[in-house]
Amino acid sequence: MDELPENWTYPLIQPILLEKFWQMEKQSYTKIQLAAKKTIEYIKSIIKPGMNLLEIRRLCEDKLLELGADSFWYWDVGAFVFAGMRRQFLYPVNSM
Repeated sequence: MDELPENWTYPLIQPILLEKFWQMEKQSYTKIQLAAKKTIEYIKSIIKPGMNLLEIRRLCEDKLLELGADSFWYWDVGAFVFAGMRRQFLYPVNSM
């Protein structure tokens, strides 16, 4: 819908605008979820016993950025790594 009808009113146009907004939001979430899924598949293929948890996090974040992420909303942490006995949040040293 590129043009408004001649006799448009806000209540008439609002449902159309809302539907268009929700379609754009859904496309955005779908893209993000696909990037997360691809990142999990990627890390599963390269993770090895003994790898440093911070290195795993960095590899995941790099992959997410490669797949189109432009930032990470939670304290700029793009990947939480829970592995083995050292289950912890992995923050960069300079963020503490």
